[in-house]
Amino acid sequence: MSEIIQVRANSAAIATTNNSVNASKLVRILNTGATVALITQFDTVANTQTATYQMAANSVIILEKDATDVLTSNHATNVLATAIGFKN
Repeated sequence: MSEIIQVRANSAAIATTNNSVNASKLVRILNTGATVALITQFDTVANTQTATYQMAANSVIILEKDATDVLTSNHATNVLATAIGFKN
């Protein structure tokens, strides 16, 4: 499946520090590592963890989140996130 997306910011590593990915509601996440990455989503308004994802090695997902949600990963350099939007 292919999509046409708008890239809205540079890619940045998701590490153990909270990252809102430019407060984007739509994020493309790439795991370049050879192992599964654990992605954690945290709601900063409610101050609660909302989800965790086990992301396969060498894979891409498109994640919809609230602008105030932040992401972390257990991989310091292998998981990259980019703020995106879909073209109409």
